[in-house]
Amino acid sequence: MNADEVMQLINAPAGFGGAISLPTVQLMLETGRIRQFSPKSFITRRGQSAPRFCVVLRGQVRLTAFTEDGREMLTHIIRAGDCWGVHPCLGQFDETNDTITEDDAEVLMLTPETVGNLMWTRQDFQKALVVLLCRRLNLAVSLAEQFGSWSARERVAWRLLLLGNGVGGGGAADFIPEIAVSQETLASMVHLSRQRTNVILKALEKDGIIAQKYGRIEILSMDALRAQTDRAR
Repeated sequence: MNADEVMQLINAPAGFGGAISLPTVQLMLETGRIRQFSPKSFITRRGQSAPRFCVVLRGQVRLTAFTEDGREMLTHIIRAGDCWGVHPCLGQFDETNDTITEDDAEVLMLTPETVGNLMWTRQDFQKALVVLLCRRLNLAVSLAEQFGSWSARERVAWRLLLLGNGVGGGGAADFIPEIAVSQETLASMVHLSRQRTNVILKALEKDGIIAQKYGRIEILSMDALRAQTDRAR
């Protein structure tokens, strides 16, 4: 993948939304390291003292947390063009996420020192990371609000929208209508039992909003799904 192809990939709405210039992408490729990972491989581990800023170039990556008894709690799915690791690199924190590949993946990895240098020498990179951090802070605030006041159905609907790229940023053309996610995985993301999540998904399916397939959920109406969360605001 050359610099122009990487620029087009990371400037999609799911990534940096057109903010990163070609010279900056070239610097990222020159100063970073591209690594290949097989399915179910750890890329970063929570608590490691050397965090990395990672951009997915190919494949999908799960951001997860593990409970003391070893159960995995999925927090988000990172697709090609998107990234993680900004705030531990800039804030000099230990790594905050366990990340595991869903399939064969290719990832551009930058050290905290490299990220810091790019922040202060490339204005477009600096602006893009500030916007990214603000967007993720907004998502974190929304999640805190959900667990305090939203119904279980509203939380499930919002998470499906987030997985389908229907929360903020991109328009209808960027929406992902079919999501590869199991009921068990979705339940862990919204902190509900699988049984309760199953009841909610069946109700959404009965209303013609989604269709369930093996290991996948198809969103039939983005507007109808959004309406489930609009009532919570």
